[in-house]
Amino acid sequence: SQGGMKRPLERVMIERKFLTHDQVRKLNSNMGSTPTLKQPQAITDTEAKKLVGQICNRVLCDSVLDVQEFVITYLGRLPRDPDPVALHLISKKALRAGLWMDFLETVRGCIGVQVKNLVEVLEVGRTDDDFVIVTRHKKGGMTLESLLGRVRRLKLSEALRICKEIAK
Repeated sequence: SQGGMKRPLERVMIERKFLTHDQVRKLNSNMGSTPTLKQPQAITDTEAKKLVGQICNRVLCDSVLDVQEFVITYLGRLPRDPDPVALHLISKKALRAGLWMDFLETVRGCIGVQVKNLVEVLEVGRTDDDFVIVTRHKKGGMTLESLLGRVRRLKLSEALRICKEIAK
């Protein structure tokens, strides 16, 4: 927002060059006049493997790491870089769910920042159908999601410790 006034998402997306006027028109026409969101279709195995062996945003994709509702993550390599990277393809369908705009701006701001508790963001971009985020891949790292999947609920002391690490 500027001066406390909210601006339409379409305008912000065009100004920040995430989408063109034509792409916004197409998204709006695809969304129709109903305010309710359609349930996204599950990503098929074939769709998830579409980039294996291919190059996307300079990343040679070796394998699929993870498939979520709006995100496919590939393990890959950059030219002349021995360290593995993760290529995250975020579907533009996520825009319909009101997601990612602030997230993408935050990620873009993290490019080049190297901090112990933060995955290094190498690049942010887009393809015709997806937003792209390239990060370093840390083998064996645990995500909060995987931790909660194992323990279901954190003790208060553990939650506070994690919050303190995130804040650092």
